Amino acid sequence: MGTVLTNTGVPVNNVQIINVANNTGTVTDSLGKFQIVASLGDILEFHHLNYQSFFLPVVNFKNDTVVLQTKDFSIEEINVSSSSSNDYSQSSLEKMNQIPSFLGEKDIVKYLSTLPGVTSLSMLDEGIYVRGGNSSQNAYLVNGVAVSDPQHIGGILSIFDPFVLSNSKFFKSGFPAQYNGSLSSYIDMSPSKYTDNSFYGELNVGFLSSSVKTRFSPDKKKKSLLNMSFRKSYFQLIADLYNSSGEESIPSYSFSDFTISYDFPINSKWKVSAFGLVTNDQLPISVGNSFSYDLKWGSFSSNIKLDGILTKQTRISTVVGFNKNESMVGVLSEVDSKTDTQTDQLSILTRLNTNISDELQLVSGVGYVQKNYKYNQESENVANQNLTNEILYPFVEGVCFMGDSYILKAGINALVYFGENTEFFLSPRFKLSSVNPNVSWWLDYANTRQFEERMNVLTVQSPVDVWVPVGQNMPASCDQFSLGTKIRMSRNVKMKAALFHKKMRRIKDFDAYNRIDINQSIDKMISGTGNARGIELDVACNTSKIYSRVNYTYSEIRNQFADINQGEYFNPQYDVRHNMLVNLSGSISEKVKVNALWTYRSGVTATVPEGVAVAKDISKGSMEYIPVYKTRYNYRLPANHRLDVNFEYIKSLKHSVIKLNAGAYNVYNQQNSTFVYVAPENKDDYFIRFRLKSRVIFPFMPYVTLTYVL
Repeated sequence: MGTVLTNTGVPVNNVQIINVANNTGTVTDSLGKFQIVASLGDILEFHHLNYQSFFLPVVNFKNDTVVLQTKDFSIEEINVSSSSSNDYSQSSLEKMNQIPSFLGEKDIVKYLSTLPGVTSLSMLDEGIYVRGGNSSQNAYLVNGVAVSDPQHIGGILSIFDPFVLSNSKFFKSGFPAQYNGSLSSYIDMSPSKYTDNSFYGELNVGFLSSSVKTRFSPDKKKKSLLNMSFRKSYFQLIADLYNSSGEESIPSYSFSDFTISYDFPINSKWKVSAFGLVTNDQLPISVGNSFSYDLKWGSFSSNIKLDGILTKQTRISTVVGFNKNESMVGVLSEVDSKTDTQTDQLSILTRLNTNISDELQLVSGVGYVQKNYKYNQESENVANQNLTNEILYPFVEGVCFMGDSYILKAGINALVYFGENTEFFLSPRFKLSSVNPNVSWWLDYANTRQFEERMNVLTVQSPVDVWVPVGQNMPASCDQFSLGTKIRMSRNVKMKAALFHKKMRRIKDFDAYNRIDINQSIDKMISGTGNARGIELDVACNTSKIYSRVNYTYSEIRNQFADINQGEYFNPQYDVRHNMLVNLSGSISEKVKVNALWTYRSGVTATVPEGVAVAKDISKGSMEYIPVYKTRYNYRLPANHRLDVNFEYIKSLKHSVIKLNAGAYNVYNQQNSTFVYVAPENKDDYFIRFRLKSRVIFPFMPYVTLTYVL
């Protein structure tokens, strides 16, 4: 229950309130009062013709007062009696509009990479790195179950289109008990919900890509909603125009994806939701005259969810999902090879939310995951292998409201792993947080497990890397502590600061990737330990005209493996010590908006040879030079930085809207290394040395996109 008032204390009637989680809604009465079915963490959306529309998270079950502001106020001036409990970061279209949108497309993962404690490494690496964890340690979910990883080239665009997946929760600490199976973070996305019965269509046409999107209600009486999006790039058509002669050419990268969701209320208590996603990518890379890669990858993800109200105090949801990933790595050299990998995953999740009282909520449920791994390699020999693992995880979590100022959460995830061995694990969770509109803080602890690891095929992590289950090895585990605070420094300025520490045990790596016999690589999974610690600082200022944000993260990662670097501690390739971001967004006029984003990341580590061996072919009289590696991660690359800028012009017509997006990726053409490799260099007939070289896939890249909206 709650009450909606103006800033002078006058009740507001006919305010439309929608629970985004279950699509239920209500309106306020003549006294401004409302009552709506909601659970902790649900998002309520408030609409009124004369006032600012906004979203409000449910953080307790007591009578709250919501104060509306007229439309000439900044969204930051909305005042509510309770604030976020610091459980997660929420990405929305409004937040994504504040950073440059390459190709005119908003992107969930790119927005997440701008948050403190989060970074990305290169254009070829599709993932994000969260608080010292590897990009393989993140879980991407839709409706609570796993989907494919964000497998477009991550520095530009992920596979998740926020037009369909408009709501997402990002957990980087204090994980709810239902989440397990990944060490570092959980990104739980949900499709757009019904808000009105109007049709929406969008056509985007640009030099580098185009897209078609639509949203409408097939059954307006039941308030169903269908979302569809198709995106297609044609980088390959302009690559020849951009490329110069020699090695420094732009690869002919191309991608396409199709996303669909359907939301159908059965009645006032039950609803069915369905989601689907198909992607396809191709990236050829030439490394010198005699060596090249042909990289292809694709994915399919789907799930269906039944959500309903059992009793006045209990809500239930059940989700069944399936996803499939395929990749192909072709190598053309003196010894050609081709490696095909495939993973498919079945997921089932049932969850109960029970409001025991105004002060106590109970969340419980059970999940099941079955994942299959298939490998096929063709080279001098043929190697095949099929592997499977299964996970069953019941969970329970209690949420206690301690007065008006504190929230205590405690839970446990009891996980049974069915691999080559059957193992049982307990993962406890704890979080204490204060709720105050001006100053809040939190302290949390979480234990997580992971039962697979990604084996690098290239010298950097990439979408074609091979996922391998732990098999007879014990799974990796992580104990994470976090302490932080949020401070409202003034009406328009907010600051957030946090400390974190991770202790990781039995994390996985591989002795080496053998492109001739993949079975040898899979059998050489090794285990080690790791420590990560860091400091995060984020300051944001939001006025009616300009939004600005600066954040900085210091992070140090040290890993130790008995079989790597003679057992000495080392900094892995995702050890980014300093990560800084400056973001500006504002309106030049009512029709023109500009966004700018500058990022800086200190250089990461790479592995370079420490010597050379000479092999002579007596029959042919030729010599082959082979680099000798003694240690890994023995060289730190230069810092990586760039500036992205985007301009948006909006023209309203009688029955439609035209948007023009123009901007540039990497404005000052910084030559940031994307792909690193070692090449021999002849100085004369008697002297040869090996040098570390790099490729830049996307240097300065201007773009223009025209959008027509019905």
